[in-house]
Amino acid sequence: MEPKVLLINPSFNLESHFGRLAKAGPSLLPVGSTYLAAVLEAGGITVSIWDGQVEPAGLDSLEEELREFRPTVVGITAYSPMLAQVRAVARLSHSILPDCSVLVGGVHATVLPDEMLDMEEIDVVVRGEAEPIIVSLIESLTNGGEIHTISGVSIRRNGSHHHAPPIPMIENLDSVPKPSLHLLKHHLYRPAPEITMTNPSKIQSIITSRGCPYQCIFCSARLLSGRRYRYHSPKRVIEEIEQVIRDYDAREIVFLDDNFIVNKNRVYRICDDLIESGISKRLIWACNGRVDEVDQDMLFRMREAGCRLISFGVESGVKRLLNLIKKDITLQDSIQAVTWAKRAGIRVRTTLIIGLPTETVQETKQTIEFAKNLGSDFAKFSLATPYPGTELCEIAETRGLMKSHDWSRASSMAGFSSYEPLFTPEGRTGEEMKRWQRRAMREFYMRPRQLWNVLSQTKSLADVRLLFEAARAMIR
Repeated sequence: MEPKVLLINPSFNLESHFGRLAKAGPSLLPVGSTYLAAVLEAGGITVSIWDGQVEPAGLDSLEEELREFRPTVVGITAYSPMLAQVRAVARLSHSILPDCSVLVGGVHATVLPDEMLDMEEIDVVVRGEAEPIIVSLIESLTNGGEIHTISGVSIRRNGSHHHAPPIPMIENLDSVPKPSLHLLKHHLYRPAPEITMTNPSKIQSIITSRGCPYQCIFCSARLLSGRRYRYHSPKRVIEEIEQVIRDYDAREIVFLDDNFIVNKNRVYRICDDLIESGISKRLIWACNGRVDEVDQDMLFRMREAGCRLISFGVESGVKRLLNLIKKDITLQDSIQAVTWAKRAGIRVRTTLIIGLPTETVQETKQTIEFAKNLGSDFAKFSLATPYPGTELCEIAETRGLMKSHDWSRASSMAGFSSYEPLFTPEGRTGEEMKRWQRRAMREFYMRPRQLWNVLSQTKSLADVRLLFEAARAMIR
C-alpha cells in the first residue's frame, strides 16, 4: 500500500486559554510540521497538513480532509494544554478510517509517553526529534512492518508499554530538507500585534537553531530539542530567507529560535550575508535573545542587517527569584541590554513571569515596576506554569503546590481565562495571581507613552481591531 500521511496541529481554544484576550491572540505557522513534511516528501511519501488553529470549521473541516485525503497514517502534535483536542482528533481519525495508524509527537508525548499510550485512540508515540526515523516508521506502519525496534518509538506490546531507545539528536541540521511551506494556507495566519511591523500577509517564520544550553527551570522547549545548541549554517539561513522572499513575497521574518544569538560569530556572519546580499534593504526581522549575550556592537550590526524587534526574557525584577529559576542574569544585564537595543534603533519586547515559587506580594510589585521602568516597547507578563518534565513542575509537585493535573489548564495567560491556574506560590491564591497578571498588563500598557508606541505601529484596520480588543480586555 502507498503510504500517505496527514500531519495535524489540533485546534487551540483561544477563548478558554486567553479569555477576553482571545480576539487579539496570534496564530503561528506550524513550522515544525513543515520540517517533518519535507523529510516525508524527500522520502517519496505523500503528505498533507491540517492546522486546527486556522480552520474555522474545526473538526468538520478535519472530517472532510480525512475522507478526501484518506491517509494511512495520521500524525498529531501534542502540546500539554491541548490533550483533549489530541484525543478528539485521534478518535475522529479512527472512526472515519479504522485501518489508519494514529501517532503523536511533540514535547508532551516525549515527556509523558505512558500517559499518551493510556489513550486507546493513540497507536504510537514518537519521543524526541522525529526527522531521522519518520520515513521508516511511516513505511512500517503502512505495510505492517515491525516498529518496536525503531528509535524513539513507544507502543503497547505484550500487554505493557514498550519504549525503544531514544532517537539520537540530529548533529547536522543542514541535513534536514528545507520546510515544506507550500502545504500551509498562509493567508489564514495572524501574527502577534507587537511583532507585526509590516503587512501581516508579508510575514514568514523560520527556525534556524534547536536546543538551549541554559537551565531555566520553567522551560519545556529543551525537553524535545536538547540542551546542546545546534544550528543551521549562515548559508542555509540565507537560502531559506531567499526562498520565502521568492515564493511568498516575504517582507518580514520572525526567527522562532528560543535563542537566536547563542553563537555570536554565527549572528555576525548572518548579518554580514544579509547586508552584502542586499536582503537587508528589502526585508526586516525579529528574534529572541538573552540579555547577557548581546552587546552594543552586535545590536548595531543586527539593526543594519534588518533587525527591528528583539524579545528578551527578563523574567523577574527580583534577583533572588532570578537565582531561584536559574536564569543566570542580573537586573543590570536587562537594563543594559534594553538600553543598547533602543540606542541601536531596535524595538524591544520583554517577557516576565509572576507567581514564581516563594514569590511575595512585594516581589510581584517589584517585577511590574521593573518592567515599567526598563523602557521596552512591549511586555508580556505570564503566570508561572509548571509544564510536565520541567524543574518547576518537580518543585510544584514536591511542595504540594499543584492545584490539578488537568493539563488543559496549563496556560501562562490564565489571568484572562475562566479557570484557576495549575500552580500558585506558597500562601497565595489562584484568583489573586490572576488579578496581578491583569493588573500588570494594565499598568504597563495604559500609560500614554506605551499607548503611543502601540498605536504608532498599526499597519492595517485588522491591527486596529486587534489592539482595540486587547485594550478592552485589559480595561475590563
